[in-house]
Amino acid sequence: GVKKAVGDHQAAIADYSRVIEVDPEYAAAYYARGGVKKALGDHQAAIADYSRVIDLNPQDDAAYYARGLAKKAVGDRQAAQKDLSTAKRLDSRLNKQKS
Repeated sequence: GVKKAVGDHQAAIADYSRVIEVDPEYAAAYYARGGVKKALGDHQAAIADYSRVIDLNPQDDAAYYARGLAKKAVGDRQAAQKDLSTAKRLDSRLNKQKS
């Protein structure tokens, strides 16, 4: 049920946190942990994790997009729009480089 799902999420957060302790520069762990926190409704904590991903990799369009959605969820529409626009700009630039 719901209790098990929350427990699984908490265990996942603990696992990602351990990875981050070992390698504080591992952006994928922050991104994944942010996703779990967002799923639990802890949008502020998710924003912090996504911000860390962006600090480590300012070109990470997915982190901007995820952070924008989390900011929208907490009612920070202006900051959300800025992040979503940045994600779109970065993504289109990456798409042009691939072609």
